[in-house]
Amino acid sequence: MSYISDWAKQMGMHDTWEQRNAQRQAQERLEREEAEAAARELEARNQAEQRRRQRLAAQRQKVEQRKLEVACLRADSVTTQIERWWSTLSPEQRSIPRAFDELRRLLHGLDIGTRPHNAALADALRKAGWRRARDWRSRNGSFRAWWYPPAGDTREDDMSDFGWYD
Repeated sequence: MSYISDWAKQMGMHDTWEQRNAQRQAQERLEREEAEAAARELEARNQAEQRRRQRLAAQRQKVEQRKLEVACLRADSVTTQIERWWSTLSPEQRSIPRAFDELRRLLHGLDIGTRPHNAALADALRKAGWRRARDWRSRNGSFRAWWYPPAGDTREDDMSDFGWYD
């Protein structure tokens, strides 16, 4: 039987129990380390995906917030826009006459990227007390139209001067 044991040794079949146990433990350790590495990689991927989703959700929320802000602004009438703009000006700036194009550039229309129609803006300015006057002092013989802001409430001046509303 020695030839069979020699053949078994050559083939590696005659390992001792300790050798087989050590090989099995090494194989289990290797599999466990691979499983842990795979679990860490999966956790890292999940965390990266979660951060990406949070960034996308934050971006979507910003976009939706901006859309709501724009929708609120677009829903404002030209008169409301003029009142809002007028309330932000200092008293010195309120007394300056303005060109129609300048006023038109300050406001926005109903659609994104548009300006209010000329007739709507002119009506809103007149309702707010603005008056239009032509300046004929140009060199080429044409005129320039200026819009003058409201001078103030004349009713209070009348009350103090004449005493009619005592």
